[in-house]
Amino acid sequence: MSHHPFEKSGLGKAPYRCMSSGPLVAAGGHRGGTAGYEAALAAGHEPVVGGTCQHCGTALKNAIWFESADKAVFYVGVSCADKAGEATAARKARSGLRSDKKARETARIKAAISSLASDSVLIDRLSSQPHPNQWRAEKGDTLLDYLRFRMQRSGHAGMLRVCMELGL
Repeated sequence: MSHHPFEKSGLGKAPYRCMSSGPLVAAGGHRGGTAGYEAALAAGHEPVVGGTCQHCGTALKNAIWFESADKAVFYVGVSCADKAGEATAARKARSGLRSDKKARETARIKAAISSLASDSVLIDRLSSQPHPNQWRAEKGDTLLDYLRFRMQRSGHAGMLRVCMELGL
């Protein structure tokens, strides 16, 4: 008789039900995932993201929480869930992580665009520096003009590079 890999690790009896996925948060006993992260903040705890997979011991930043048939609750990494035959849960977790990352990056880009338009300290600092292209610098263009040009004509990854260069 074949046993599920999670059973062999002592994580409970199969079948398993996927409960949630998200950042692995260790704060005040709150379970992880987005809800756990928000609960830790609401309770006044400083959430610490990270931990180890309860199946293999690998360091984790994100995890998937499962409940076993005997009501044991545990978390594993996305790779372990995938390898153990819980591919649907792993696929949903990866999709959720990608969309969360994209939302954070989009917010970062919007903040940079806003800063380039209205942050007077940043505008003054960038306006005082020459354009990186010598010909454009001789025409009077500044680093601010160059970065605004890049933000207007770049894709998502290019705009993120500008954000990193600005330290935003």
